[in-house]
Amino acid sequence: MGYKKFSMGENHRDSRNDIEKNKIQSNKYVQATQNTQSNMPNIPNQANQANQPNMLNQLNKPNIYTASDNNKTPPVDNLKSVSEPLFVKSISEIEIKDAFENDQMQKLKPKKHKFPVTALAFIGLCGISTIIFAFTPIPKTVETPLKSLAAFFTGYAYSHEALWISNPNPSDTEQINSGFTAGAEAPSNQENNLSSNAENNDSSGFNTEVSSNPISLASSNMTRISNETQYTISIPELLNEPYPIASVSTHEYSDEASVEVFSQCPPEVLIIHTHGTESYSDTAQANFRTQDKNRNVVAVGTKLADALAEKGIVSIHCEEMFDAESYIKAYSNSFSAVSEYLEEYPSIKYVIDLHRDAISDPGGGYAKLLADVNGTSCAQLMLVVGTDEAGAQHPGWKNNLRTAFEIQEKICEKYPDLMRSVNLRRASFNQQLSPGYFILEAGNCGNTIDETMESIQLFAECFAEVVVG
Repeated sequence: MGYKKFSMGENHRDSRNDIEKNKIQSNKYVQATQNTQSNMPNIPNQANQANQPNMLNQLNKPNIYTASDNNKTPPVDNLKSVSEPLFVKSISEIEIKDAFENDQMQKLKPKKHKFPVTALAFIGLCGISTIIFAFTPIPKTVETPLKSLAAFFTGYAYSHEALWISNPNPSDTEQINSGFTAGAEAPSNQENNLSSNAENNDSSGFNTEVSSNPISLASSNMTRISNETQYTISIPELLNEPYPIASVSTHEYSDEASVEVFSQCPPEVLIIHTHGTESYSDTAQANFRTQDKNRNVVAVGTKLADALAEKGIVSIHCEEMFDAESYIKAYSNSFSAVSEYLEEYPSIKYVIDLHRDAISDPGGGYAKLLADVNGTSCAQLMLVVGTDEAGAQHPGWKNNLRTAFEIQEKICEKYPDLMRSVNLRRASFNQQLSPGYFILEAGNCGNTIDETMESIQLFAECFAEVVVG
């Protein structure tokens, strides 16, 4: 059996150098002990056996000496100096050795860091806050600053340069990106001075003034795109791609009997309003928002559905205003609704999310975007197409862009001043649900609802020509 250092009231060090030194010293002490014991009188074995339990017990407690003890033979403990440790070889040493080795093993084990209680409390608080936020409508006093903050980070629809291409054909090689190509016509100075919310946020960031001077942002006979992404788009190549959607069926819609039959036909167009409370210049004092369905974009959607019915196209008009309770949750709400419609009516080929835009003019008010069509004042329109650049699972976004350009081209042929540029955006706007899904910005805050009704009638006419084929 080897020897282990044991010192009453002294801490043990775990250095192997100290342990080796102690082994050398232990041999000296044992030798000295043996020499001392050789000078002691012989004690019968029987006495040794009788006293052995007492000797073992004395190993675990200090020895106390008095003056009368001077003539007695000192115990083994007296052989060490005051600063020297005692080395023993006994049964008790086995327990001491095991305890010491266990202590060393504990020291060698990596320490486990406890997770701070404050961090756990913070994570729990965040989780509770997320649940409350998900199921509780946000107060308007909180929602407005959040939307202003979103406007600051996302910018406006016309903050990026756009490229105009006149009379595109397959031989054109112009590429659309954030800059211009040789020979491309730049946007007008008037448009560069305008700002648009374009589905980033609502009209709460501006005043309630409406410009008295009409502004035109027409594409004329040009195919134009306002590209706010990092994607490079070739318009000629895009227009040469096959149209991604099958033709829409038409049905008789002339008398009362045919109307009843018409309503039983499977719908192929869905009209929704993610921001259904958006309204026009007559609601300026209410921040251009109202839940009155006769004065907001829901009324424009009804006009579009009626105009399509006159062309024999069956549609569903969802009049729910998904931003009525929460503007921030509007797209989440409309996503769920559109998903349910598509599941219930797999015949739906097109989803038109009808909005009202919020373009400000240089004077700080809201622009009045007008097109003169055969002497009639019509609010200008714009198609908005999303992509997957912001992180949405939308790999087929070019199909949506192809659909939008087909409609844009048809309208520009018949009514050159009616359409603004196609706006390509980083967010998906739920358009991953269908290749025929797009946003239609119908008019601006500065327009009247009557001007918007005129333009939506023209849109329905051209849209029907495209989708029926």
